[in-house]
Amino acid sequence: MRAIRTAILLTALVAQCCNAAECLLAGAAQPLVLRGVVEYHREASRPGFTFLLHLAAPICVQGTRHGGAQFKFENLTEIQLGIPPSLNKALRDGERVVLRGEIWAPVGNEAQDNVTFALEEVL
Repeated sequence: MRAIRTAILLTALVAQCCNAAECLLAGAAQPLVLRGVVEYHREASRPGFTFLLHLAAPICVQGTRHGGAQFKFENLTEIQLGIPPSLNKALRDGERVVLRGEIWAPVGNEAQDNVTFALEEVL
């Protein structure tokens, strides 16, 4: 199991260092590993907060929105986190982390450009 985690981590680190022209594919159903710093983001218009990951290196993400339109976001420096109730470790504001999960496409219309990293595990 540790060898698999190491291989996934190395693959993701190489992917983060590659040229921005090489994009990660949203909705590919392949586990990815991202690293960065967690931030709790509060919005005045909504109760509670969202989790953001400030990435250690910019990434490019492309794919198809749920409505069928193609998208491509280059040089993303932060990504919203989707946290499952069964997460193996709580995330703290300001914590440096390495996370395994999957990138999901934006669910809304063209005005909503936020992709989500569906978190599976804190490594």
